[in-house]
Amino acid sequence: METTGLETTPGTGKIQIPVYIVDIFSNDQKEALAKKIGNGRYLGKVFPLSSWLSRFLMRHSTLLLRRPQATSLSRATAFNQHNVSMFFTKLKDEIERFAIESANIWNMDESDLTTVRKPVAVLAQRGIRNLGSATSAERGVLVTLALAVSAGGVCLPPFYVFPRKKFRGDVLAAAGFGADGATNPSGLMQGEQFLKFLNHFKKYARTAPDSKTLLILDNRESHMTIAALDFCKDNEIIVLSLPPYTSHELQPIDRGVFGRIKTFYNAALEHSNDGAEKENNDEENNDPEVSAKAALEHVRPFPKAPPREPTNRGRKRRKSALLMDEDEMEALRAE
Repeated sequence: METTGLETTPGTGKIQIPVYIVDIFSNDQKEALAKKIGNGRYLGKVFPLSSWLSRFLMRHSTLLLRRPQATSLSRATAFNQHNVSMFFTKLKDEIERFAIESANIWNMDESDLTTVRKPVAVLAQRGIRNLGSATSAERGVLVTLALAVSAGGVCLPPFYVFPRKKFRGDVLAAAGFGADGATNPSGLMQGEQFLKFLNHFKKYARTAPDSKTLLILDNRESHMTIAALDFCKDNEIIVLSLPPYTSHELQPIDRGVFGRIKTFYNAALEHSNDGAEKENNDEENNDPEVSAKAALEHVRPFPKAPPREPTNRGRKRRKSALLMDEDEMEALRAE
């Protein structure tokens, strides 16, 4: 007997149409399809057979089964024509007003790097559900990397924020020429660390004392402290903030720089971990204590760190703004 990829409900003879049709057809189309197949009705309780789905996709070449990416409502609604037009209008006005050249237009962004590598894709046998890859830990130490890139294609030396209380110069021993850093117990950039970044930015970005420099960044609270804005005002740095929740589309560093950096960084961690594992394999295999711990972990996993608790600080909703304007600075002082 030939199979069609559709099943019937036991005892009723009703045809069960695959649940994927929920995302493809409207209710009227589903009812029409059910009647056309065999006077059945939609139940939506079973999944389609691979043969039915493959034939269906062959008939509809414009369709593709994909898993949607989770996107917050704020991010989905913030990137609209009004917000984007407002940002580029202010950008154009400031460039024409002060005759700012491309070499003096800078984008600044920051991203986190962890000491634990992200496992890369590997070839595995079909049917294996749990595929593990050994790492140094499950949650690594967070280090923030801040970069500034000009419209002329020049990149400033990197600026790091290390998870320490006191800064030591030896942490930058292999960071490259001109690299600088600061410390924060959480490893995140706060107002104090951002002020140090501005000093680092002034050291390398300023081309002439009488020229204006435009710095474009997101509107995080650490970027809008009064001390940072006063420093920018005293050093002829114009600060333009991006509209909220739009850096994934409007920030070129976020889209074109950090992705490549993390790819090469993860590859370097992969190479270093492979070398360390190769050196320690013989010792671990011959150590009975290590073998006993591995067996115990397999039978009853050790307790792991709890998930991070979400925080809600009641942050005020903002928009793209020139943070050097008197009205904007007064509003920030009032907060």
